[in-house]
Amino acid sequence: MSESLEVKKYYVWESTFLKGTPEVYLAENEELVFFESGRTANKNDFELQLSKITEEDFDQLNKSSNTIDNVIIQNDFFANIPLGNPDVVIQEPIEQNPIQIILDKQKKLEETQIAINLTLNLPSKKAVEFLNMMFDEEEVFETLSNFVLKQLDETALQEFVKEAIIKNYTDAS
Repeated sequence: MSESLEVKKYYVWESTFLKGTPEVYLAENEELVFFESGRTANKNDFELQLSKITEEDFDQLNKSSNTIDNVIIQNDFFANIPLGNPDVVIQEPIEQNPIQIILDKQKKLEETQIAINLTLNLPSKKAVEFLNMMFDEEEVFETLSNFVLKQLDETALQEFVKEAIIKNYTDAS
């Protein structure tokens, strides 16, 4: 069994309304630095906004930033609700997937074409030609499209798209 020797980096905000709030480094791209909390910092201003700290400092700051003088702090906003109030329901923070956080924050997405091959049950060309002679072509194709779309299994289609996405990123480019 091998253990992961992941070294976490800890920071504290030095500016903005988050001053004094500890952070754990998650990842970065060309423009942003991402933290486990879901927050980001502009890479150009990163060194001005945050200072590196030790794990012990992080633990101390993290503990002291969660409660101050009987006031609950949630999601960076002060709730100003005294402890012991029976009308208050304290919700546990929702744990977010760090991969999803990074994907959600991407501003530059690449438009990529993915080939989708479907097997459909279509009427013959002669049947469609016959319908076009009897009815308005636009109405025929609208009705034909709806007829075919009803055949699609949404779950199977989503699975096919999922496989195409994985293939897009794993095939040698």
